[in-house]
Amino acid sequence: MVTDLKYLPRGCRFKDVQGLLKASSLKQFPLVDSQESRILLGSIRKKHLAKLLSEQLSTEKRFQYLLRQSEANSPTEPKHRRFLLSRATGGHQRKRSEAPSCLSR
Repeated sequence: MVTDLKYLPRGCRFKDVQGLLKASSLKQFPLVDSQESRILLGSIRKKHLAKLLSEQLSTEKRFQYLLRQSEANSPTEPKHRRFLLSRATGGHQRKRSEAPSCLSR
């Protein structure tokens, strides 16, 4: 019976997958339910696993992740800024405390 079998459990970390890809000469890896049960769920070829990792860590994916994080951390309501409006030819100028009617609530 083989006791030193290399496998990928569900929910394994990137570091574990990367280490397995570097250290193993196997061409494909069994996918198991957990380290304890080792119920076989399927298998994946080494080249497909490497491709999946590179796609998940691509520049585009990292940018999308950072964009989602920034949107999640931003306030739910956009902040409105009020500007002092004046006409170039002179005329009526609003007081600083007065907001234009389109911006008042």
